[in-house]
Amino acid sequence: MTNSPTTNKEDILNNLDSGNAYGFDFYRHDDEPMQTKIERSKYIPHLNSAKLIGDTLEVSVSQKAVRFTFIGQGGKKMAVAHNTKSAKYLITSNDTYVRTVIKFADSSSIYLNPVVRYDGEKPVSQLRAEINTRATLWLRITYFLIALILVYFYARRKQKKSGK
Repeated sequence: MTNSPTTNKEDILNNLDSGNAYGFDFYRHDDEPMQTKIERSKYIPHLNSAKLIGDTLEVSVSQKAVRFTFIGQGGKKMAVAHNTKSAKYLITSNDTYVRTVIKFADSSSIYLNPVVRYDGEKPVSQLRAEINTRATLWLRITYFLIALILVYFYARRKQKKSGK
């Protein structure tokens, strides 16, 4: 879903770039007649608001949701709210980011963009890539052995051809 004043390509792209969008998974029933789909699409739940007030993320939707799930680093569930049209999550100093997934009774879902902690100047990831030395070594050894085996079979085949 994109919050755009028009269906003009530039407006849509500008709103996508500025984060005025969210993911929506519209559950479709198998073999459902097109007219039924059209009728159901008129009642799709939508996001009313997602606000950050101080350290609290407040989210509200147009219909009662089965579940609001606030998810943090590593996919950890930080908080869950059931059977409501709105939910709040207090972002702690340990949270690097929080994203929200909202599930509805008709199996549709809303996926909000993550709220990322930063100083207002430039977002900085607190995560650093780490090299798994042991796994890297084993992968390199495996590739080397595969290459060695291929060279061996190639040389053996060439030797058999030249020997005939």
